Amino acid sequence: MSVQNLKIMSCNINGLNNGYKRKKVVHFLQKIKSDIVCLVETHLIYKDSHLLKRERLGHLFTACNSKKTNGVLFYIKKDLAPEKIFCDEDGRILIIKVYIQKAPVLLVGVYAPNNKQKLFYKKLTRILAEYGEKEMLWMGDFNGVMVPKEDRDSKVKKDRKEGRLPGSFLRETQYWELYDIWRVHNPTRKEYSYYSHRHGTSSRIDLIFGTKELVGKTEKIELLPRVLADHNPILMKLRVGYKRNRAWRMNDYILKIKSHREKIRMGINNYFKDNAKEEMKEGIVWDAGKAVIRGLLIQQNSIWYKGKNKAQLELLSKIRTNELEIEKEKGTKTRLQGELKKLHQQYEQLIASEIERKVMYNRYNFFENANKPGKLLAWQIKDAKKKPLIMRIKNKGETVTDSQQIQKLFEEYYANLYKKTQGEIKTISQYVEETNLEQISEAMKADLDKQITPEEVIRTINMAKVNKSPGADGLSTLYYKTFKEELVPQLVSVMNVVLKKGELPESWKESIIVLVPKQDKDLDLIKNYRPISLLNCDYKIFATILANRIKQALAQIIHKDQVGFLPGRQVNQNIRLILNTLEVAEKDPNRDLALFFIDAEKAFDHVRWDYLEKVLEKFEVGHQFKRAVGAIYTNQRARLNINGQLSDYIDIQKGTRQGCPLSPLLFIMGLEILNVRIREEKEITGLKISDQELKIRAYADDIVCILTNPLQSIKKVLDIIQRHGDISGFIINKEKSKFLVKNIDAKSCKKLEAATDCEVIPKVKYLGIWVTNKNTNLFQDNYVKVWEDIKKDLTRWQTIPLTWMGRIAVIKMMVLPKMLFLFQNIPIIKGINFFEKLKRKITDFIWAGKRARIAYRNLIDDKGRGGLSLPDLRTYYEAAALSWMKEWIKLENKTLLNLEGYELRFGWHAYVWYDGDKLNKDFNKHIIRGGLLDIWKKYRKGMEPKTPLWLRPLEAVIRPALSVETRTYKEYLIRENEEWKLKGREELEINDWFRYHQLHERYKKDMRVGFATKKSELERIWEKGNKGLISRLYKYILSYNMEDNTVKTVMISWAKDLGRPIELDNWEYLWNKEFKFTISGSIRENQYKMFYRCYITPATLAKIDKSQQGICWRCRKQKGTFIHMWWTCMTIQAFWDKVIKETNKMLHNKIKKSPGLCLVGLHRENNNQKDQEIYQYSFAAARLTIAKDWKGEKGLTKKDWRERMREYMLMAKLTNNRKNKSNEDFLETWKLAIAYLNKESVT
Repeated sequence: MSVQNLKIMSCNINGLNNGYKRKKVVHFLQKIKSDIVCLVETHLIYKDSHLLKRERLGHLFTACNSKKTNGVLFYIKKDLAPEKIFCDEDGRILIIKVYIQKAPVLLVGVYAPNNKQKLFYKKLTRILAEYGEKEMLWMGDFNGVMVPKEDRDSKVKKDRKEGRLPGSFLRETQYWELYDIWRVHNPTRKEYSYYSHRHGTSSRIDLIFGTKELVGKTEKIELLPRVLADHNPILMKLRVGYKRNRAWRMNDYILKIKSHREKIRMGINNYFKDNAKEEMKEGIVWDAGKAVIRGLLIQQNSIWYKGKNKAQLELLSKIRTNELEIEKEKGTKTRLQGELKKLHQQYEQLIASEIERKVMYNRYNFFENANKPGKLLAWQIKDAKKKPLIMRIKNKGETVTDSQQIQKLFEEYYANLYKKTQGEIKTISQYVEETNLEQISEAMKADLDKQITPEEVIRTINMAKVNKSPGADGLSTLYYKTFKEELVPQLVSVMNVVLKKGELPESWKESIIVLVPKQDKDLDLIKNYRPISLLNCDYKIFATILANRIKQALAQIIHKDQVGFLPGRQVNQNIRLILNTLEVAEKDPNRDLALFFIDAEKAFDHVRWDYLEKVLEKFEVGHQFKRAVGAIYTNQRARLNINGQLSDYIDIQKGTRQGCPLSPLLFIMGLEILNVRIREEKEITGLKISDQELKIRAYADDIVCILTNPLQSIKKVLDIIQRHGDISGFIINKEKSKFLVKNIDAKSCKKLEAATDCEVIPKVKYLGIWVTNKNTNLFQDNYVKVWEDIKKDLTRWQTIPLTWMGRIAVIKMMVLPKMLFLFQNIPIIKGINFFEKLKRKITDFIWAGKRARIAYRNLIDDKGRGGLSLPDLRTYYEAAALSWMKEWIKLENKTLLNLEGYELRFGWHAYVWYDGDKLNKDFNKHIIRGGLLDIWKKYRKGMEPKTPLWLRPLEAVIRPALSVETRTYKEYLIRENEEWKLKGREELEINDWFRYHQLHERYKKDMRVGFATKKSELERIWEKGNKGLISRLYKYILSYNMEDNTVKTVMISWAKDLGRPIELDNWEYLWNKEFKFTISGSIRENQYKMFYRCYITPATLAKIDKSQQGICWRCRKQKGTFIHMWWTCMTIQAFWDKVIKETNKMLHNKIKKSPGLCLVGLHRENNNQKDQEIYQYSFAAARLTIAKDWKGEKGLTKKDWRERMREYMLMAKLTNNRKNKSNEDFLETWKLAIAYLNKESVT
């Protein structure tokens, strides 16, 4: 264990309104790594406070003045649980409460005035009388000294009392028992924190006062060099107790530096060359290798860090030494001050270059990611709320706040949770063996047991995501991606040893458990935290390979009642079934229906390992696969991460680790036995439809029993669950398990509650959807609620400075997923009113409440057709609805079809193709069916213009209840002489003459429409499977609805302005090729703004405001139309002449000036493809230069254009580096431009 120090820094910063100064200060603070930072005299007003937000520095608190004077701020790390207590309107006092070792400490930031100090400190006294705590730290610029003789330059011949803090303040410090901490640690030393050039005096007016206990805990306090302003920062280290070592995590950045990367590569090669020998166990060699490489990574990281900061640290040391010499010098200070000035200049140059690099990378980040969905945008719009720290826990009725006691309580809870449950192996074996389970086939068993190959490991590593938390060994995914060639051969050997011998590396048995708060739960209770295991990346690679193997086998043998984690199964299958059961009960009031939603207590954590072993045997997974799983679930151990601190190891003796790729699959294998027993129990009555009976559905541990005659059925359900729990570890939480009932009176509900200790409730949230006993409530409970939350978010995001393309990205990233989840699970919306509301709100958000500059149809159109791909929620809804139609067309899921088609007069294809709903009006009296069919009919002819071969003509005329086997037209027809002919009755083996007659009559009618001779659009969309199905349907529907939007109004306007027609293929080349030449968000936005002519011209303003004359702002002569403002104006023409001349000079070409080329980017017309990318950057730089000076206030210069070109060159270089391309690739495009830009910068 090591001593934990808390770093606290205070400084008078003398203004933070300058952008470079802010960057410089932030850079300095990041180097210092303080837990608490107090800056005074910030000169910021409240509306500019956001400029200082830096998450790495901590939570920001500010006290500002209405003018750019005064100002106090704190940066405080979140684990100190900071809370603002008081800030005054003058921006001189800011008080924050923090918790240090569970004890409250008041931080008081002070910027005292030069005059009227008695009144100021009197005010401070009144404030602290109300808010004061036992432990306090006062810090800041007090504009006075404690003892003039000791704290002011002794050469000054002035009144001894001048500059001394008022007596009222000194009495106040005595009252609160506050001490000048620097003076306590330096009783005779003379150092000063401020030098006044005006008076030629030095004084120590930057102070930190603390109460006695905090003074005693101060390990070190010092004045830092005066490099931020004209005051020295003061830094103190507070010893706050002992802490356990935090989990080590490698610095991924070190792998991006070639010299360090290659040393690590050499270290890996040398280690395995020396140690990977036959007599050595593979697991031991592997784990020891990780320890060796960890040491090497730490060493290389240390070398990199020291090298990076060496020059800076040396300069800071020289500056501080020089400052102290000046303070001691009795004679002239001219020489020393001259040296100090030079040192400051050197420091400024060093910091400037480092800040410039950071700024350049920040600019690149915005260059690449601005206005696009991704981490940058998510950071910009994220909610400020953070996951709470665990500051208190309830234990036996008492609230515990001591951090060590909290950690101990968590350790005890999880040690007890993961303690092995005692049970007879014989009883477990008997229970599992007597359950009817389907076994894995021999072929699949062989696949499970086969050796792991290098290709399998490499494929898994390539698919692994970076930037995920590593496990206990601290080695990241990037480490394995970077050193695949060196590591994979050894890793394959280790994995195959696990399969063959069951010898697991010890490091694979370890994990770190992080505690994730459960939503909307009391976080003072330990049970309301979800334990997620952080596992080592090498283990996760192994577990992923095993999971991918078993997944395919389980998809064949696990009953369809379980829909989680298996290929082809989706969460909406269970929701759809539940909604249909409620529809059946709605139509038949005599059916008493109870849906029993079972909550399993810590379901994954209670699974017994000996039970899992027997389940694997029952499924006959294969000896090697079983051996590997058995090795994983033996002697595990973990440490808890509580508020960043690691606990002692606890033994794990049961449970499947949440965070392991294999865990959910093992869980559903264990759960299958419970499902089978409930499904096969005759005393349990489920919902009977036709020849099927529904009793249970499950998505992992979200289980629902579907019961009729519930008072009799539920007793047996609970008995089965109890016995299963005794064997497997499954524990039902009766407090959280609920009933949703239909057609059951209140008296029976009371009996049901009494018999089960489970509550009957009117509404339950199942798999993210609120369900009631009336499906008519679905819209209000789900769509309305979610949309209200989204509207609040959109209102909040309105204040964030995003461009309209950035706002489109927000809709894609934050709104679409929430709405699409509802569309996929409950497509129940009828009509367009709701979608019109969504459209209006989203449009208002995109254009910030102003008039839309681009028509909505153009916004939602595909980018390949010149649109901006704004998600159209109505189209996405229709795509989701059509995905549900697949069941009606394929007719494979009999259970669902029987439910959803309850009491239908005809087969499904009668409604799908032959408009059976016109004869059977009840078809549309269903929460799902009517709306889906309307959408299908809307697009049916487009998707299936001819009679489809998937159609089942006999199914359409036979009542579903008859369950007669029917075939598709593809099976009934034969192709002869380019025509589809119906096969004969004998060939089709149809014995019933009447059935064949029905088929023949239907065939004759369908022949009038004609039969499809090739795959239809619908079949092409569906043949690719469920993954991406909604996206493919969306793309089709959008294209179908946009057929009349191919030629956009702006295309006609451009043709008029250019004085010639522009072929559609030229526009398509522009949208699909030219608009994608760069990753720059700002350039792409300009391209679309130009294409859609979004810039507001004087002529446009004149139409809005009749008092405006519409004259060009630049030439003041002609009408300021769009083409004039961008091209024909004399001033603009002169600028374009310069740009063309300089571009030709740069590329040694003679390209002609053309508005189509320069303004829109119709480069295809240029017939000069060489250096095309540089031309595009050149003209984009010119357009953005014009746009920045849109009203002609500054004037257009070559210098501005060159500066943009230089920036684009730097960004292109960084892009090239980020993509790991060679420098030759970059130079191939930019060689001539670089030569030109370098030459021009010199001249």
